[in-house]
Amino acid sequence: MKKCVVCFGLGLLTSLVPSGMATANGPYDQLFLEGSELPPGLKAGEDRRSGAGDAADFKGDGATFVGFRVWNDAYKDKAGSVDRLVDARFVFKTENDATAFFSKRSVSLAEGVPVAPKAVTVGDESRAFSGVPAMFAQFGLDRTQVVYLVRQGRVVIKLYCSLGKAKVNGLEVLAPIAVRAATRVKAGGS
Repeated sequence: MKKCVVCFGLGLLTSLVPSGMATANGPYDQLFLEGSELPPGLKAGEDRRSGAGDAADFKGDGATFVGFRVWNDAYKDKAGSVDRLVDARFVFKTENDATAFFSKRSVSLAEGVPVAPKAVTVGDESRAFSGVPAMFAQFGLDRTQVVYLVRQGRVVIKLYCSLGKAKVNGLEVLAPIAVRAATRVKAGGS
């Protein structure tokens, strides 16, 4: 086993994963977004749809599965709307467990991004965060970060987006993606 550390913006998800672990064709693959459902210009990056190891950081919260997929801007030199998008899923045994996790962990999963008061409600419940995290501002970085957290049944969806050079409303970019993610989870029966 090797230690895997994956950045979700500012926060880190650490877990132990087998060094030769498959990256797709897991039981939860259908819960994740595909490239055709995302803004143009994003290419698939790290793929842990078959699981992020034993997800030890979330076992205490009752998560039975944690996985993610990363999408990166294919055109770094152009003014695209999205630099990086992380599509994560936390699956629980019951809807009550997912609800408790959503209530307890929403702020920490937002990774220091300020609450967005006027966000579209998605899924069974949702919270959105948008702005420049204080840690970024300290270093003179003005990249807007957007986090959409959605609970759909027994699954919690986290969409993290780092906006590119184009000046766009991050919530307008991420809200329709959050709707597609919740629809995909609901269709998957989880």
